[in-house]
Amino acid sequence: PYKHAPYYRTKLVFKNLTYRLDILYGLFLICGALNVPTMLYLVLADRRYITWAIIHGVFYGSGLLSAGIVNYVVLRTRPDLQTTWRVLVFYPLFTTWITLARMFALFGSLLYYLPFQAPFGSCWQSDVAEVVEA
Repeated sequence: PYKHAPYYRTKLVFKNLTYRLDILYGLFLICGALNVPTMLYLVLADRRYITWAIIHGVFYGSGLLSAGIVNYVVLRTRPDLQTTWRVLVFYPLFTTWITLARMFALFGSLLYYLPFQAPFGSCWQSDVAEVVEA
């Protein structure tokens, strides 16, 4: 917001709160992705399909709320940056998928790349050796 615009401080506080809510949504997704094994156990062993649906409905609803606030409130004066409603509908699914992919990539890195690949022959190892020798 411009410093001389009416309600400058209100707009600044609102945009700050929106940014923080979006960050909390990202943390919410990460916690949800880390609970995938527990959720799979609950669903398969105890047949709690309603619990699974409620939890994923809350994830999806929070993603819709987050994307809607950013698109229709924060970007209301910038129609060139706003997206269509189809993007908003698929955004929570996309962010959930990306969070799951990041979780599996982290586990793959910890279990395979770091112990077996990184110490032997990776490009950063040769760079470190050149710096030490110089």
